[in-house]
Amino acid sequence: MNHKTVSQPQATTDTGAFRQGLYVGRGQNYTHYRPDYPPTLYDYLIANGIVRPNAVVADVGAGTGIFTEPLLQRGIHCIAVEPNHDLQQAARITYADFVNQGLFRVVDGSSDQTQLADGCVDVVFAVQAFHWFDPEKFKTECRRILRTDVQRVVLIWNDRDFNFPIRDAIKDLSRKHQIRRDRFANREESLRDFFGTPDYHVAQFKHAHHMDRAGLLGFLASISSLPKAADSGFEAMKNDAEAMFAQFAVNGVLTVPYLTQMYWNFE
Repeated sequence: MNHKTVSQPQATTDTGAFRQGLYVGRGQNYTHYRPDYPPTLYDYLIANGIVRPNAVVADVGAGTGIFTEPLLQRGIHCIAVEPNHDLQQAARITYADFVNQGLFRVVDGSSDQTQLADGCVDVVFAVQAFHWFDPEKFKTECRRILRTDVQRVVLIWNDRDFNFPIRDAIKDLSRKHQIRRDRFANREESLRDFFGTPDYHVAQFKHAHHMDRAGLLGFLASISSLPKAADSGFEAMKNDAEAMFAQFAVNGVLTVPYLTQMYWNFE
């Protein structure tokens, strides 16, 4: 499955101390209100041997570990590498049972300094996170921690489906109320440079995020560029969010369709 991607913006700031500050105070909202990932994606990972039985995977920039849960449920050993302490603690609490089983651990690390041992993982994932990385430093770190010389790195994003008007409504609200503007690079160019070829693999999966009114507000407050409840701009954002909810929700539920994009190149 060799395809080119649609050009999309991508930030160019590395993780580490910068990301630590971005998500301070957002751990609970991140845990409870961020979208998960489609079951068909995990089926694809297993069926196509991208993740094999008894594998050890690293999720770099893991947030609260949302992506890893279905892997953990399949008995896959997962290491969540995350620089933000609030998100680290939320992950440890949420997946305490898997921690106790020895399947899951959280490491205080970043994309260029994961704090993992040499040659200790079979696959590296960056899920909704690569846009914060310095790609070259991340590539070097992946080579160090992977057990094989093959670049077994998988990059994943949940992208809101542009075929639905709720995408533009959320985009407009986010632009209006953003408290910080990131510098962006082109995703397609970044992927080509990272993988060293324009012919990397792409798989796409349909997904949806269903939210009630509180869920929408919690989701927005989990986004690093938008105000939290304690911030001065939160009430104005809340008012616009409630108007958006009234416009798009059906029977008290707002549905946001996603196209989950997965990129890799193991050659």
